[in-house]
Amino acid sequence: MFRFIRYRCIIFRHIIFWLFIIIMMKLTIIIYYDLQQQSIDSSSLALPFDDSKLNKEKKQTLLNLTTYQFQSINTTIIINRTTIEYYRQYVQRKNHEQLMYNDYLFSSNTTRYILLVQVHTRVVYLKKFIEMLKAVQTINQTLLIFSHDFIDPQINILITNIKFVPVIQIFYPFSQQLYPDEFPGLDPNDCPRDIAKHRLSKKSAERQRALATRCKNAPYPDKYGHYREVSIVQIKHHWWWKVSIAYWHARYNLGMTVSYSLWLSIVQYAEEFCNVDDYNWDWSLVYLAQKRFNYPRVMWSSSARVIHLGSCGTHHKKTCSNQSDIARWEETDKFYQLNRKYLFPTNPLTVHAKYEARRPLKQTNGGWSDLRDRQLCLSFALKNPKDISHINIKN
Repeated sequence: MFRFIRYRCIIFRHIIFWLFIIIMMKLTIIIYYDLQQQSIDSSSLALPFDDSKLNKEKKQTLLNLTTYQFQSINTTIIINRTTIEYYRQYVQRKNHEQLMYNDYLFSSNTTRYILLVQVHTRVVYLKKFIEMLKAVQTINQTLLIFSHDFIDPQINILITNIKFVPVIQIFYPFSQQLYPDEFPGLDPNDCPRDIAKHRLSKKSAERQRALATRCKNAPYPDKYGHYREVSIVQIKHHWWWKVSIAYWHARYNLGMTVSYSLWLSIVQYAEEFCNVDDYNWDWSLVYLAQKRFNYPRVMWSSSARVIHLGSCGTHHKKTCSNQSDIARWEETDKFYQLNRKYLFPTNPLTVHAKYEARRPLKQTNGGWSDLRDRQLCLSFALKNPKDISHINIKN
């Protein structure tokens, strides 16, 4: 009897010992994984979001490298690849989850509007924008969706700290940050933006052959002879992707200023939208309106309810200052406070009809001639989520 009890005690001790070992191993793996993720997160700010400068200097830098330096560069590439892969998985997860912050503020009965906001990297402007949203009338009837093309911890903190409105974040899955050295980012084998395709010289034919072998997109300059500029074409891609996600793949679709019926009309001509040689999404829509929608009637208010926050933007090449912007914001805020009663009148509105003769078609702005950009743009118009990206987005 004593031996039997002793034998059972030995077995019991062995079981406890191995359970302890297994638990400790699992804890070690979990802690190691968390530390690895924190390390990846902390390296996010080191990721370049403007890789054009990096690629311009790449060839010159490689000329004078020693073997040790090559090994260091290879290590850096591996680290960056790990970070990029983590970011791609992060984007896939976020787009799949469509997690709603402050979901207790959302109601299918009271939420009437969806406000889509396209975010890049200007943290100061985004912070001011969020502050101004608090004062917007009917903001409590709005679902706010931020669409990002750059992952930045500072931006994420601003978004997650919003408490006055339900918020969803989505991420453009083909950004330059996620594809820094391949299409749709900057492929090292692509033609530089300002390289001339044609030259009036005896060596023009040889130059053409050299361009064809050296540059992937040599046959596709825009109407002005320029080749694709990643940071510019990304804006149109992002806008088109964002709207298609909101209407076809978002879980909360209640309509926006661009109604669902208008979106269906636009997407019928997706091929023309994606093929017109203009890197601006808004001018591409104007092109469609003139060509396909018979100059639709438009209603607008005599005083704008939306203001342009900053002087630092895609089309502003001059030196800009956040301080001057802040001063202008204060002046604008005072102006709107004094005239608030005119913005939301209680009396019936008066509509003035104004007819303008048809204007000639505006010349396109170029910058959208690369065949790959056009194909990527068209893929977003497809309703099947497997066709628009490798991201698994549920209907």
